Amino acid sequence: MQQLVFEYSGWYVLICLLVALTAALFLYFRTNEIPESYKFWKYGLAFLRFVSVFTIALLLLSPLWRRNITKLQKPILVVAQDASTSVGDFLKKNDPDYLSQLNKMVDNLKKDYQVETFSFGEKMINELPNEFSDRVTNISELLEELSARFAGSKLGGVVLASDGIYNQGSNPLYTAAKLAVPVFTVGLGDTSTRKDLIINRIFHNQIVYAGDELEVQTDVLAKNLIGKRSKLSLVEVNAGKTRLLKSVDFIIDKSSFFNSFSLTIPASLPGTRYLRLIASPVEGEVSKVNNSRDFVVTVLDGRQKVLIFAQSPHPDMGALRQSFSANKNIEVKTVFLGDPVPNFAEFDLIILHQLPAPGRNFALIIKQIKDLGKSHWWIAGAQTDFNALNEFQSLNSLRITLQVPFGDVEAINVGQVLFYQRIKNLGTSYPLLTLGENNGVRSALFIGDGLWRWRLANFQLYENHEVFDGLMGKITQYLSVKRDNRRFRVTAGKPVYDENESVSFVGELYNPSYELINTPDVNMKVRNADGKEYNFLFNKVGKGYQLNAGVLPTGSYNFKASTNYNGKEWTSEGQFTVQPLQFEFINITADHNILKAISTESGGQFFGQKELNELYAVIKKSAGLKPVLITEKSSQTLLSMPLLLLILLVALSLEWGIRRYIGIY
Repeated sequence: MQQLVFEYSGWYVLICLLVALTAALFLYFRTNEIPESYKFWKYGLAFLRFVSVFTIALLLLSPLWRRNITKLQKPILVVAQDASTSVGDFLKKNDPDYLSQLNKMVDNLKKDYQVETFSFGEKMINELPNEFSDRVTNISELLEELSARFAGSKLGGVVLASDGIYNQGSNPLYTAAKLAVPVFTVGLGDTSTRKDLIINRIFHNQIVYAGDELEVQTDVLAKNLIGKRSKLSLVEVNAGKTRLLKSVDFIIDKSSFFNSFSLTIPASLPGTRYLRLIASPVEGEVSKVNNSRDFVVTVLDGRQKVLIFAQSPHPDMGALRQSFSANKNIEVKTVFLGDPVPNFAEFDLIILHQLPAPGRNFALIIKQIKDLGKSHWWIAGAQTDFNALNEFQSLNSLRITLQVPFGDVEAINVGQVLFYQRIKNLGTSYPLLTLGENNGVRSALFIGDGLWRWRLANFQLYENHEVFDGLMGKITQYLSVKRDNRRFRVTAGKPVYDENESVSFVGELYNPSYELINTPDVNMKVRNADGKEYNFLFNKVGKGYQLNAGVLPTGSYNFKASTNYNGKEWTSEGQFTVQPLQFEFINITADHNILKAISTESGGQFFGQKELNELYAVIKKSAGLKPVLITEKSSQTLLSMPLLLLILLVALSLEWGIRRYIGIY
């Protein structure tokens, strides 16, 4: 159906006709300017003027030309092919012509359907695969993406070709229901259970503290290897060499064997430790790739060395020592004033108990502590020289003339008060415990005697010392945290990358005022365990440095970044590992049951890899995959119609030409 619609009343068309007729008559029949020999030409000229004026007037009414367009729409058919290595290995050995047959079927389907092709595995690509190299299979992600991409469109069906093995994402059976169209599945791969020994899953802490124990748990599977023996070994990998840490022998006593093993090793040296679990291969295995798994553990030097430097023996010192002894990550040493001065550089935190002492010169000792940048904790009491303490610390302003708790105490700029004093039942604004940081050095000030009473009161209330010991541990942790004060440092984005991930780095360079800069270039050399070297130049981003080194081969790597600033060379070193993705090798038995369930639940059908012709025939007969007639409404302004504008241009041009010809200007 076609119709002309006006923005204004249709009666205005009559006015346009009258205006056009009046213009034509007034111009050509009011005077005798046309020569007698051309008197019959004026009828043609008048007609041309009528057409042009009427057309212009009609366009001023903004008319729309509306029409309904009926056309045949092909249904959308999606063909998705699993591009994982497990599928590729199977097809290479058993059906190398499969991909060409699939492409031929797709070409035939394109004659009657709007075919959209995809490959899926690690990622989803809008074309069929040329090779099968993906190390991960995520079927549910594919179905989720198809559901979102074709929402509201005429999606008629989906062809899903896979071995049914998925190692990422949720169960695809639940996701397929969102498509609400038939899913025709093609089963690839070998469903027979073959001989195989598999390290399935590994459980471990990613971070442990030096001196603690690292427990590694793993699930080991074995199929059709009953009676065979194997050994599970935990080894450390360093510069391409392995060192055995622990092993355990086991016998496979079932055809379908499953057992969990636990291996415990000491976490001795701090740093990143690259470990590998290996199950010794068994004769007859179909694949040995899944006999080992790599993982990384970071060992932190969490053991804090604390020095209690005291004026004289005191019950508070006993309470502190007992509290610290409950924490295996704290090592404590006690030294009294008058003993040989200890080497303060060896300690992470120095507790100064009842110091400085009256009449003793303490300036040289505190200068040494501050010059080393050592965190320190003042515990001041009745035996403390508060006048000297007021000079040595910048947390509180002390005006104490009597024995604590009496006196004036006020927190100043760098101090953050954690506790305030309470005198009997009266709360005060006097700081009891203040924490702070000055020039990068953290310190604390506790004013008062009787910490030992706190610990006893804690036990009286709760029959344990957890609250008191926890508080002392938190304060120690805050004060003794190790800070990275390097002016140039480069770090890898993470210690372990999968082989399909891009390796990235960030760099920071600070000037003497510790302001971030990136004026000089930063170069980096990355070397693998075999000595192969890769050279990179960092990008300057903002005020720092960034580098995307791309995808690197599997293995252990060391890196060294360098730059030259103010005539001095600065370097930063580290290491990382690129580990192989083994998901596709953990389970190599095809799961056609999940494919059959998807087809059944969605109203589709399951086919074998050799049944592509049958699949094509079923699709051709599918009621949901028939072309449909659709009607679309189209609206177009007359001003945008080339034919109407051409008529107007011809009428005006022809009229002007004739007038020139007969001598009318």
